[in-house]
Amino acid sequence: MKKLFPLHGIVTVLNTPFTDSGKIDFHALKRNIREALNAGVAGFLTPAMASETQKLNFDERLAIVNCVLQTAEGKVPVFAGTASASFVESKDILKV
Repeated sequence: MKKLFPLHGIVTVLNTPFTDSGKIDFHALKRNIREALNAGVAGFLTPAMASETQKLNFDERLAIVNCVLQTAEGKVPVFAGTASASFVESKDILKV
């Protein structure tokens, strides 16, 4: 029998903040991550459907995953959302 990932608590889906010019607001994203960590989340799922994944290109989604990984600093698990119309892109996001 497969063993489940030992996770207890809330895994939050991060929204994707944008600047007025439509670029990803990484400063605001980092602030959201730190606030969620301080609130006691057990992990992050990003990018996910709530993160406008279908509106983001591959490089933007990859940049978000890297930002969350770096900001979370290994304190909690980060689950990379792989939703994509392309199997290759879905697979490549997991190479992070």
